[in-house]
Amino acid sequence: DEGYHPGEVVEWWYVNAHIKGDSTGTDYAGMFTFFYYPAFGFDGFRIFELSNENTGDFLTETQPCKYTTLSQTELEIQSNSGVLGNIQEEWVTIKDPEGGLKPFQYRIKASMANGSIDFNMNAVKRPLMVGGTGFLYEGETGYTYYYSITELQISGTVNMNGVTETIHGQAWIDRQWGEFNPNTGEQYTWMSLNMSNGMDFNLWNIFNKQNEIPNTPEFRF
Repeated sequence: DEGYHPGEVVEWWYVNAHIKGDSTGTDYAGMFTFFYYPAFGFDGFRIFELSNENTGDFLTETQPCKYTTLSQTELEIQSNSGVLGNIQEEWVTIKDPEGGLKPFQYRIKASMANGSIDFNMNAVKRPLMVGGTGFLYEGETGYTYYYSITELQISGTVNMNGVTETIHGQAWIDRQWGEFNPNTGEQYTWMSLNMSNGMDFNLWNIFNKQNEIPNTPEFRF
């Protein structure tokens, strides 16, 4: 299920991270997402964000993608991002010297104007099957397959506004695919929480077309 699921309306691979610069001690936050959602001749799009939590500087960029690799058997995505396809980005499972997969260990490389990341991520907890089984009805008519990897240790490098340094930190991965159409008018809020006692929470609300949050599991989780 880490790979692409043909036939579903939309699918995404999402990570957010809190990281610290090894040289400067800067606190950074980052988010990167590959979406599969074909439109306008592209296979989908990606969102990339970086922030300096000490200064408030914030970079964000959304670009269309054409996926040169989109594996159905493992998490292996390679993308020519941007309208001109000139930004090479990837999110892949790390392999050992013999070519075998290292389960739940990944590498992400991404870049935008004034920012880039090159991360290795290693899960230290087993995946969370959201809703108990990894399947939920969501909103008025949608369904979603859904799991999270709630704690991964990160190492690698970050570049932001001309400063490049090695980093370490912690990340959260969300994986979703299913029959939920972003154009139906239902909006959502989402939050991942890592508590100091080791508990992790996946929280979200969905707003219906009347901008209300019905008191049902399809809209409050």
